[in-house]
Amino acid sequence: MSLPPTGPHAPARVVDWSVLRHAYGPADDTPDLLDGLRGDDWSEVVSELFGSILHQGSVYPATVAALPFLEDVARDAAAPGRVGALWLLCAYAESIAAGAGRVETYLPEGTDPVAFDAETRAARDASVGTLIVLLDDPDPQVRAEAYGWAVHLTGSPLADTVAGSLRDRFAIEDEAVVALMEPLLRHGAFDDTDLAVLAARHLDEAVFAAAWSSVASGHPLDGAVDLLVHLWPDHADGYPASPDGTSLEVLSTLAGVRAVSVVEGLQAAGTAILPELADAWFALAKSTRAGAAPALAGLLALVPSATSAGTAARLVDALVQVVAAVPEREREVADVVAHLGELASREEGGAEGDVLAATVAVALFVAQDARWAASAVRGLLAADEPRVATDSAHMPFSRALQGFPARRHPVVWAADDVLRVARGAFGAWPGGAAGWVGLLARLPATQALVHAVLPVAAQAPRQVAELLARTAVAHPGVFTGDLRPQVLDALGTSETSDGASAAWQVTARALLTPGDEHLAGAFAQAWELGGGDAGPDADLLAVWASRSAELVHATCSRLLDGAARRSFPGRRAQLVAAGVVAGAASVGTAHEALHGAGADDAPSAGSEGSETEDRGAWPTVRAIVDAAGPPLVEAIEVGNRLVGCDPRLRDEWSALLHDIAWSGRTTWSGPDPWAGAVALDALVTAGWTTPEEAVERGLALLVGAAGKADLPRVAPFVAPVLRAGIAARADLVVSVAQVLLPLVESDDRFATDSIVEDERALAALRGVLA
Repeated sequence: MSLPPTGPHAPARVVDWSVLRHAYGPADDTPDLLDGLRGDDWSEVVSELFGSILHQGSVYPATVAALPFLEDVARDAAAPGRVGALWLLCAYAESIAAGAGRVETYLPEGTDPVAFDAETRAARDASVGTLIVLLDDPDPQVRAEAYGWAVHLTGSPLADTVAGSLRDRFAIEDEAVVALMEPLLRHGAFDDTDLAVLAARHLDEAVFAAAWSSVASGHPLDGAVDLLVHLWPDHADGYPASPDGTSLEVLSTLAGVRAVSVVEGLQAAGTAILPELADAWFALAKSTRAGAAPALAGLLALVPSATSAGTAARLVDALVQVVAAVPEREREVADVVAHLGELASREEGGAEGDVLAATVAVALFVAQDARWAASAVRGLLAADEPRVATDSAHMPFSRALQGFPARRHPVVWAADDVLRVARGAFGAWPGGAAGWVGLLARLPATQALVHAVLPVAAQAPRQVAELLARTAVAHPGVFTGDLRPQVLDALGTSETSDGASAAWQVTARALLTPGDEHLAGAFAQAWELGGGDAGPDADLLAVWASRSAELVHATCSRLLDGAARRSFPGRRAQLVAAGVVAGAASVGTAHEALHGAGADDAPSAGSEGSETEDRGAWPTVRAIVDAAGPPLVEAIEVGNRLVGCDPRLRDEWSALLHDIAWSGRTTWSGPDPWAGAVALDALVTAGWTTPEEAVERGLALLVGAAGKADLPRVAPFVAPVLRAGIAARADLVVSVAQVLLPLVESDDRFATDSIVEDERALAALRGVLA
């Protein structure tokens, strides 16, 4: 459908929307949506347009084509959705200012990214005429939205024109003067004299907005901080209108260290409440590295004011995250956290006291402070298992103690206390037993551990059975005396209809039953219960393979069909199967095991062969590595083992890793620099690339990762590549430093919600230049 625009700014052409693309494909739906801005349901239409032509801030060919139509609606006083059109125009300008036009990820194939970026900027600049008109609109809400649009035009060649128009409005604006403050300051068109004019007119709301915008933008105004602190109680709730947090939290995020004096002033004046101050200090530390030390000092200064368990828990969460950037004060923070935990004992079992006790326990546990156990025991008084805020996530107590799968917290150092607390948790919260068994599964296998989990075999059937099965394979000596029959009895009385749980129960019983004659039937039963070949359980296969590789060989052969499974769990199972085959190959059956029965020679990449030649461990692992994705690190490890079994595969293996490292791979979100970094690290480890090539490519991957907010994931793999390159060629340090120094010396954190992740990536890169 074609929609001919109307109005004074209408383009002299008709758009063929069917050939344009947005976030969800062809933009055929866009003209009807644009027309919907003229109807009563315009707010719903705006939401749909934000989802399609400006999805998460991205811009598309359809976005550019829609701009003149949006301008036409915005200038139409009779259009109900003209304010919605302005929201979209403002968001577009913000995206272009942030560099969205340079992002190739979502552009149609064949699009010239340089030309598209130029087109998006030209379209932005072409809309300035509409903006200028709307600055004089009789509707104050329209003017306010237009002022917000102007904020994002400071980089336009027409910025001076915009600034001049804003200055003209300042002389006469009344109803929307508050919205005018930020664009004036962003364009450098507001000074101390103007602030004095507002003060003389007693426009305190506008004075507050001007002072706030001064600190946020870095355009200084004399006395801005004092004005903010003075006016805060009456005006902070109304400015700015942001979904991203309180006024103080948003200011701290935008201003970074410039906000320190504001937060300190509010804290000293007692103007802001403790939770608001704690969130502001945390936001400040999260946005800038230089803000970490003052933020930690500010948080510690709040401790005497934390008189309730709820505020103390919030403070502990902030302290633990910020101290990651100030490690020299970890001991001091641990002492403060332990002190705050004492508030939990004075809450007489209240819910906030329960959360505080668990939060303190997790914080001290992560710090490997033995005082964690006392708070954990206090937490067991809760009616329900508390949920703990940790590293930008909320999770049950037991899972917070474990940490995220990618970075588990050490547990063995506190084995006795972990066992004691878990036993208490089984009694307090039997419904949450699965998480606590998962925590115990990371402890060394002992009879005490087995005795501890048996009482919850019915509440956590899969987790208990898996723990017992793994113990039976790796530490059979644990099951001495009458313990084995006790375990078998517990397994027999806790049967479940859940297939995955039943699979582990069958496995545990079989591995604990003396003799071998029953194992083949038990494995077949367990495998089918656990999902079979269609939904393979990698952990289940690994346990059975540990007991008998021969027993699972046929299953492994079926999984190794030469193609990577679509699901990551499926690929993990294929890698386990390939590992089993590699073990067999290492003892003399390399060719048939790796390439499939009946294969005459090792197939080469891209060669045509029989169906048999496309099966086996090597073709399957090769396919998984080629597909990249989360199992890539494990897949490369297995691939290296296979190449070790059959050195003839080396050239093909090297070529594949080079292709990933240099050509890259893509995910649903676009190019994946992480996959390239992992492959490059593998090549350097194997010695299959020169120092010059490795360093050049590693630096390119870092730069690309920074642009995609992937640097925290990429840095741990690129850092060793760069270190190895410098060790081999000392002169390469010059080119490395040129790229790394701006990254490690910047005050801005890498794009991540976690201070811990930023500090880890920063340490990895700094280590290259140490």
